[in-house]
Parts: sequence; structure tokens; C-alpha cells
Amino acid sequence: YPGLDYLFAGAEVLPADVETAVAAMRSIAADLRKGRISPDELDRAVRPSLEQLAAHASENSYWLAVLAEAQGRPERSARLRLDKIESSLRSVDIPDLIKAANAWLTNENAREVRVLPGILE
Repeated sequence: YPGLDYLFAGAEVLPADVETAVAAMRSIAADLRKGRISPDELDRAVRPSLEQLAAHASENSYWLAVLAEAQGRPERSARLRLDKIESSLRSVDIPDLIKAANAWLTNENAREVRVLPGILE
């Protein structure tokens, strides 16, 4: 989407595990930048989305979302076609991921938001 470049990663962990989770996310980003992703990992990341497409074809919630987009942003309708989504998912390859990781998953681009439980007085 032109002008909208972001990636969100989140985790629900115990407060004591926050530092470990943040370190793990930063390590994964670094591995992606270095191209440390196997074809099997890519397949395991993409396959659930491909499998979900078949369910979308018969779910009212998906089609309601498509209709809502068509009403408010008709220029996006073509992007919501299931065959276009499938084609896009199947076209992702490891060099694409490395390029994207080096563009977006840098320490300079990272923003952290931590929501921790507080003590009510």
C-alpha cells in the first residue's frame, strides 16, 4: 500500500519474560536480514494463509469485509480478489523476504510498545 509501510509483531508474555521476548524478536529480524530462512520455514509461514483462502470463499465475514472496502475504497477491490491474494502469496520468495527485512526490520526502524500490568491503589 503506497505510503503505508509497517510491520507489527506482538507477543503476550509474563512480565518477567518481556526482555527475553524482545531479544527473540530482534534476533529473528536479524536472521531475516541475513537471509537465514529455509524454504521449509517460508512454506510453513505461507501455507496457513493459503489454506485460509478456501475458508474465506465461503465465509460471510470475509465477503462483508470485501463489500465494506468496495463501498468506501473501490480502488482496492481488485486486491481483495482471492485469486490475486493467492497469486501474491505464492510469489513470495526468500530474496523478497531478505530485501523486505533489510528495508523494514532494522534496529533504526524498530519501535517498542510495552503494556505491563500496574498496581491499582
